[in-house]
Amino acid sequence: MRSNSIVAFIVFLCLLLVTNCYAQGPKKSRKVETLDGKKFYMHTVEKGQTLYAIARAYELKVNDIVIENPTSIDGIKPGQVLKIPFPKEKVQIADVLTKSDSSKFYFHQVQQGETLYSLSKAYSISIDKMKELNPDVKEGLKLGQTIRIPSDRIKANSLSKSETKEMSLVSPLHEPKPILGADTSKKMNHFNIGLFLPFRCAETIDLDIDNLVNGGGELPGKSTVAIQFYHGMQLAMDSLSKLGLEAKIHVYDMDEGDSMQFQNLLKNPELLSLNIMIGPLYTSDFVPLSKFARENKIFIVSPLSQQNKILFNNPYVSKVTASVTTQTEQMAKYVAQKYKEERIIVVNSGKSKDALLVKSFMIEANEAMKRAGADSVMEVRGFGGIGNFIQSSKTNIVVVPSADKAFVTDFITKLNTLREKNSILLFGLDCWTGFDNLDLDYLSNMQFHYPSSTYVDYDNAQVKNFIHAYASHYISDPGTFAFEGYDVGFYYLNMLRTYGINFQNKLGGSRQKGLQTGFDFYQVSSESGFENKAVFMLMYRDYKLVKAD
Repeated sequence: MRSNSIVAFIVFLCLLLVTNCYAQGPKKSRKVETLDGKKFYMHTVEKGQTLYAIARAYELKVNDIVIENPTSIDGIKPGQVLKIPFPKEKVQIADVLTKSDSSKFYFHQVQQGETLYSLSKAYSISIDKMKELNPDVKEGLKLGQTIRIPSDRIKANSLSKSETKEMSLVSPLHEPKPILGADTSKKMNHFNIGLFLPFRCAETIDLDIDNLVNGGGELPGKSTVAIQFYHGMQLAMDSLSKLGLEAKIHVYDMDEGDSMQFQNLLKNPELLSLNIMIGPLYTSDFVPLSKFARENKIFIVSPLSQQNKILFNNPYVSKVTASVTTQTEQMAKYVAQKYKEERIIVVNSGKSKDALLVKSFMIEANEAMKRAGADSVMEVRGFGGIGNFIQSSKTNIVVVPSADKAFVTDFITKLNTLREKNSILLFGLDCWTGFDNLDLDYLSNMQFHYPSSTYVDYDNAQVKNFIHAYASHYISDPGTFAFEGYDVGFYYLNMLRTYGINFQNKLGGSRQKGLQTGFDFYQVSSESGFENKAVFMLMYRDYKLVKAD
């Protein structure tokens, strides 16, 4: 049997219960010293103690201890003496955010999807400075990694305590536009929301808690995703409650591939009371639950899956993330509209798995070019076929709709050699951003463009407000999935609030822009579900990722 303290951590992690645990943990030290005018408990670490448990014993947060003991960020060991600030002088997160003492740091834990560039924008600090303070990030960020940020950078980007306390998520963060045509005669006053997320509570039993709280990255990745998404959705609920939404979220821990758990879940009569289901996040879990939703006429949302097959023969399904094919088609429209007077060359990798993307781009682009009275797009095979088509007198738009890492890497390296004498703009796919062997210089040289279902503008006032609100509520920074949770929650629950339980009939005509996700739905047929076709065109300019014009 595990101790009650471990159970408490699991319950806290899963966000499913609120309880008090009374396990015997570390006791406050009786040894007190005054250092630089401040009083500290001098706590000697004993075997089995963790930073998390020690922080609880002194009624502090882990970050409070790390600030006074920077080396503890790499782990603690028996016999080590920690300086624990007195409660009346303890350094709360809010205090860290307003101090200008550059010798102090704010400790940021890297979330899924974050990059050096996005963090540099969020904290207004150069990438070079971040690398200087955190030598380990020179090879790239890792999920769960903890990095140091100068506290004066936090101050420069933070609201005052009073501003943070009184900030409303509804305004100016996200005030929904009036929606006309709502049928209020059949609207309900209260809704039940089903949220299916992979918290994976059972897996936390075997966690090394000390390693976890010190940035060891032992927390299951999907659990981190679930927590961030849930937190984002909570803030969306907070915003909409101020506008009159009355709803209750029912949370279900959906563990991928556990058929027994799924069968037990379907026997829960509570599911039949749900007005909308959000999740599961991953296709393998989503498909069987979507069948249950169809049979019981409950609208269900897939937040992350790109696969269009989940829409077939199920009008109760809505998919937030555009498929790779849809992203490629949207890129084709953009290229044909903006560069119809230039030389447009589509590169076929010859890989069978890329054939559909090449075909989709060619069809969409040529139709747009024909309507504009422009020349057709040219298709070439690999790098060997491109030499005869590059023109020095025009801007050459080179489109490579390929997800093959080896091919893309080799092609871009060779293409860069032609850039010295020719103007080249490179277009590719979102997945390239995950290719660790691509040369950033090459991408920036050719102003690499790609379509994406998400984009966060860290200079946007609403985004800044969300970041501050999230930090105020959860004492951490929002990652990609926190933004996604907020956007998905706000969009769908606002539709539910406005139109009632038959809101899906209005999806096709309700375009909205969230903090990182746009919403523009399309239904292939009345028997199929809705795909979100909202796509951003992003580009690298001067080594920065920005939204294309």
